This record gives sequence, structure tokens and C-alpha cells, in this order.
Amino acid sequence: MRIGAAAALLFGLSLAWTTSLTAQTPKPLEKLLEDWEAAFNAGEYEKTAALYTTDARRAPPDSPELISGPDEILAGMAPFAGMTIKLTSAGGMLGEKHGSTWGSFEIWEGDQMVNKGRWMNVVTMTEGGWKIYRDIWNSSIPEEEGGCM
Repeated sequence: MRIGAAAALLFGLSLAWTTSLTAQTPKPLEKLLEDWEAAFNAGEYEKTAALYTTDARRAPPDSPELISGPDEILAGMAPFAGMTIKLTSAGGMLGEKHGSTWGSFEIWEGDQMVNKGRWMNVVTMTEGGWKIYRDIWNSSIPEEEGGCM
């Protein structure tokens, strides 16, 4: 009986630890995401693109090519002009020089949601602070319904 109770207690503690671990996003990365979302929603795409490293790569859905470097990243934001994005962070991890964040997004055009899905970033520490090094997102809306922008 004692072994069963101890096993149940250990299972409960490990489940609680795992749940809290996956729900946490490190504070420095929360700030990076908040800055990205604010700049994007304000239409400040140069400021948004500046949150990426100079050798960053973006992997948009259904694209045969990676978007590479500051100029291409900036140009890749043009189709989103006038839209609003809502990022929800589902977690992250942070090391001394690298980390990652992940979550979900919604893209709105006025009062209509036009896309939603999941995203993941790899970040790296630079002289200017944490910046996005790799960025990928996937639409949860089938392409026939307008997903994968």
C-alpha cells in the first residue's frame, strides 16, 4: 500500500512539474515576443525585422524557399499590412546563448480572423540582446479555406 501511495505521489508531482514547465516562457523571451507583436501591429515592420539576427531565416507555410536576412524578412511582412496578429506563448526554454519559444497565433483583418496556427522560434543572444534566429509557423486552416498566407 505504501509503494502505491508513494508512486501516486511521485506521479502527481512529476505531472505538476511537467505542466508548469511547459507553460512557462522565460521573461526575456516574453519581452521579445511582446516587442515583436507591438511593432508588427503598429505597422512598424522595420522595427519588427530588427528583432531578427542578420543571418536569420524564416520558414513560412507552403513556401519552397526560406526567407533569409533582414531585407527579405522586411519584404516578407508587406502582405500583412493592415492586419493584426495575436501571439500566445505556450512555453519556452532559455540557455546561456540560445533558447526557443513556441505557441499559437491568430491573424485578424478588421474583425475577421483570416488565419491561425502554431509557431516556433529559435533565439540567440546578441550584443543587442535576445533576437530571433529561426522562425517557423504553420497554419491550422486548410489552404482551401484561405490558410497558409
